[in-house]
Amino acid sequence: MKFRFNRIVYYFQTIWSLVNNIRYDNGGFLVKNSGLKFKLVNLSDLFYIKEVVIDEDYERSGLTIDKRDKVVVDIGAAIGDWTVKTARKYSKSNLYAYEQDNKYFNILKENVVLNNCLNVSYYKSSV
Repeated sequence: MKFRFNRIVYYFQTIWSLVNNIRYDNGGFLVKNSGLKFKLVNLSDLFYIKEVVIDEDYERSGLTIDKRDKVVVDIGAAIGDWTVKTARKYSKSNLYAYEQDNKYFNILKENVVLNNCLNVSYYKSSV
């Protein structure tokens, strides 16, 4: 097994970022700088929140949304981290979030309501 020092550094940086940017608040996790709050299916979902909401990995990878876009679709929305973040940032757009897994779909719905995202419609997708 090859030792990968860069992965260890990444995980320590991730834990440090989570400690500094997210706090548990009344049944959910509050992302300090954005004011977004999320319920989770499991604690590993914190890593998704860090990558999607805090680090904005999708945007850094080239995903762009034009402010004039009226429709935005999130297929495989999971807990709704990207959906909620995008809905708040582009409040004039209509977002459609699809999730297949029942556990994640139920948390997706809760997170949309928890963050008062009135421009999001969510759907249970099937295979």
